[in-house]
Amino acid sequence: MTVVVIAGNANQNALNYSPADVAAALTVGAVDWNGNRWAEPFQGSNWGPGVDLFAPGVFVVSAQTSTQLPGDCAIWNGSNTSECRATGTSMAAPHVAGAIAMYLQGRTGLGSNVCAAFPIDQSVLATTANANLSTCPDRVARYIKATANLSRLTSSINGTTTDANGNPVTVPSPNRFLWNIWEPTNANPIDNQRFFVWTHYPDFLNRAEPDEGGLDFWTNNITGHCSTGINDNNSCTREWRIHTSRAFWFYQFPSLFNMQTGGTTNNAEFVRQCYRIYLRREPDDSGFQYWVNDLSSQYGNPASYDGVNHLIDAFLVSPEYRRRFGPS
Repeated sequence: MTVVVIAGNANQNALNYSPADVAAALTVGAVDWNGNRWAEPFQGSNWGPGVDLFAPGVFVVSAQTSTQLPGDCAIWNGSNTSECRATGTSMAAPHVAGAIAMYLQGRTGLGSNVCAAFPIDQSVLATTANANLSTCPDRVARYIKATANLSRLTSSINGTTTDANGNPVTVPSPNRFLWNIWEPTNANPIDNQRFFVWTHYPDFLNRAEPDEGGLDFWTNNITGHCSTGINDNNSCTREWRIHTSRAFWFYQFPSLFNMQTGGTTNNAEFVRQCYRIYLRREPDDSGFQYWVNDLSSQYGNPASYDGVNHLIDAFLVSPEYRRRFGPS
């Protein structure tokens, strides 16, 4: 079950509060209609890296008891028809829960033991039981964060603390604003271009999350060249997924490639690393030898630029890679 929690209303670092500090939960801060973090003299939305994203949290319609003054939300046992306007992270978090409900609609869930056995950044071998992991909380959370509106909120979302010398230090919050236009998504979230790019950061760089600028840049590298939305897939997006993935290879493993020609320097090591990066496991002997022979026989040893693209594409479209995130 995917859990959504409030960031809290103390106008402090969310990591200092429970359950906002729970890494596995989606922690939600509150902003107003101008993209400013909600803050008042004695309270406000918590902030910092413990917040996963922000959602509307100011003057949000809620329930009201018929005996209260109009607009007063102090008591919550109202009638079925009365309403009021309330403010706080308790108003923002339900927006995210609703987006998750839209994502999950029509999907078949899996038992928690299956999700725990196959976390998103580990190998998922082919079995019927774990062929669709798209409803597991780590996949859901990544999708919700990856498809949020990026860099639309003001700098007010950040917090301030002091260093050992008493000097003010800015504590940044993720500049992500809930955006449910992409729900429901494709059956497999890896077919969403933002989710695809996000996955390259932990897979290649061992970073749990990308920065907003990097995520936006590499997503646009696919959608911009192909004039498509982030949920669209065709021959063009397939080609530019290869180019995008290759850029991560060149950055993280420069010694594996000839930077002038774009080819490999070691076919066997490139194949071995494809298993480790994309499939999150060591290669089996038969599969390893098959791909080494395939690469060498068609594209030379060391393989050419086209051979690099060929192998990247083969792993990206493989059922085993896709099963890490949802149905193959």
